Amino acid sequence: MFAMPHLNKRLMLRTGFISLSIILLILLAPSLTLHEDGDVLADPSSSPSIDSARPNGWNWDSNQEKWFNSVGGHKTNTNTKNGWSTKTKAKLKDLINLNVNVNGKKWKDAQETLYGRNGYENGYEGQGKDGWVDLERELLVTKYEGGTPGYQVFSNLYLVNSVLTSVVPSTNQLIIPDQGMENEMQMDMDMQEHLSEESSPYKKFPDVKYIMSSEKRGVVAGEDRWKVVDQDVGREEIGKKGFRLGGVTYIFNDPPGPDGYLVYFRHFVLEAFLGATRVLASTLSGSSVTPTPKRVWFPRCGSEPSWRDDRGENAWFLAQALPAATIEDKHGWEDKNTAGLPILLEKVVIIDRWAAHSSGGEVGKWGKMNALIPSLPAAQTFWEPIRSNVMRSLGVDGHTGIGSRGLPVIVYVDRQKENPKMRQADHNALVEGLMSLTNIAEVHVARIAAMSKARQVELMGRAQVIISIHGDELFTSLWMPQRENSLVIELFEEGGFVRDFELLASGLNHKYVAISGDSLLPEEKWRESGSTKGPERDKGEISINTELIIRTIEETLNIHSIAED
Repeated sequence: MFAMPHLNKRLMLRTGFISLSIILLILLAPSLTLHEDGDVLADPSSSPSIDSARPNGWNWDSNQEKWFNSVGGHKTNTNTKNGWSTKTKAKLKDLINLNVNVNGKKWKDAQETLYGRNGYENGYEGQGKDGWVDLERELLVTKYEGGTPGYQVFSNLYLVNSVLTSVVPSTNQLIIPDQGMENEMQMDMDMQEHLSEESSPYKKFPDVKYIMSSEKRGVVAGEDRWKVVDQDVGREEIGKKGFRLGGVTYIFNDPPGPDGYLVYFRHFVLEAFLGATRVLASTLSGSSVTPTPKRVWFPRCGSEPSWRDDRGENAWFLAQALPAATIEDKHGWEDKNTAGLPILLEKVVIIDRWAAHSSGGEVGKWGKMNALIPSLPAAQTFWEPIRSNVMRSLGVDGHTGIGSRGLPVIVYVDRQKENPKMRQADHNALVEGLMSLTNIAEVHVARIAAMSKARQVELMGRAQVIISIHGDELFTSLWMPQRENSLVIELFEEGGFVRDFELLASGLNHKYVAISGDSLLPEEKWRESGSTKGPERDKGEISINTELIIRTIEETLNIHSIAED
């Protein structure tokens, strides 16, 4: 004999809501037709329609309102000239957000109108633009786009009273089962949650410790800095009106001064900024163009201590790379808190050094927050917008990416006045060997440290191969064009290796070769050994197999020539 399941209060309420929703769908079904390509279309003469040209995406005429109000004796609880009340529309939005199947097809277009394909471009003027938003009418759901610990990308993230707030779908939304699913009354809440996660177009948020840290190093951010609310709570807490800031925002959540490492160019640009840009590029499936940020925020850095370094390198970089971007520190953050106006951020990259280090693994092994960055897929030329802006700012963008004779450019960084340096005999042999390549390449032996920034960027902006002993001059590989065969050769003493510039080269999609003394240092070997120091380094002079360098360059250039032919 068939046994009725035990009906507790929660199950009865859930069953009632599901039954009401199914009745509503049955009544709506006659007015829905299936387009030949499989999309569900509504007959505007018989049912409410969705109009993406309107600010809220809805278009109700008086006949449609009368028709729907007659269903089940439903009446709106407010008098409106243009259709349903805001409360009623909000409820229907929640229903559509369930990914309800009609004749086996999801209301994808409706959902994109409600939440925006990439945030809100279907419902407003367009992607990347600023403007007022009616949060009471349309509170967009926050979407996690992807990332890695310490570098996380979100769309539709809210700034409310200096707290970054994520809005998630309301927990009371119901999942309508597909046709043919039987014994639905026996499905427990765990199964409902499972179905909700499986059907949701939104990725699950990472643990907060991988997103943001608090004022105290190593402690996860609390609700004074990061908060997650559902739509029902959000409508009450966030407010009725807000202002949308379109485009991309970089938020560096690290503290000021040496404690946050932002005051060091190599840590700010090579690790934090470059890492953020590659992570952003990794979320843009199928796109070869990475948008540059319209604003850069340092919510924990004031005038002193600051994110600025003593030499002005950080400020110089941002001014050249992002000439149109606005830069704000904690004072601007506090001003927004004082104003109390909710801000909707179209797309945000949150960068947090201690959130990155909380992951352990490769980051812990190398002591580098960006240790996982090269593993993320990104378009070959994702860095090109930044590189091009710097070249334009310095007036060297008219130079081509090849030598004056149409040949690839090789740059050997001369560090003979630095410490450590190459043995003089090896240096001379390397220069001689490079000059033997002038029939296939344009060769430069350059003292980078003695050059102006414009000259550095101009020369490296044409390079295809860079050779240097491990040292800060390799920063300038930032400006080398990202080609299939762009190559960085880093030279170490016998038994030595440091990964800093391997991460830079790989993060920029350049090929990387490490030479330690008289032999190549393959990746599997340096990964196994980690950071090491050879005895020659303290002596200030190292020995290098120069023939190995020349052979490596010839192989790279020959491969390039064959590919072009």
